[in-house]
Amino acid sequence: MANDEHVAMLKKGAAARNAWRKANPFIHSDLRGADLSDARPLQELGWTSGRNIQFTYRWERGDAERMGVYAAELMDLAPDVVLAATTSALAAVRRKTRTVPKTVRRMFAFQRCPL
Repeated sequence: MANDEHVAMLKKGAAARNAWRKANPFIHSDLRGADLSDARPLQELGWTSGRNIQFTYRWERGDAERMGVYAAELMDLAPDVVLAATTSALAAVRRKTRTVPKTVRRMFAFQRCPL
């Protein structure tokens, strides 16, 4: 369950989140299961792509070897958060975090509903 204080801080925008991170460097935001559907658009909250937030995409098309290469590329970027479309993609990232001396604070996988 998400920490209500962390969710509220995130919804305040980039400046509030960055100030909180600076004041709490050893506390990681807990946003597990958070409903951010009512959050304002990212730019309105002060997040600007390429400046203080970056989205990087990789599609391996089911190729396990390519998945490992992409996972290594992503770990070289030292992300704070990884969102994987499949559990196998997330597993590839987890394997790389054991071999690359970088820390990913949060990792998520989402699955399509089979119905």
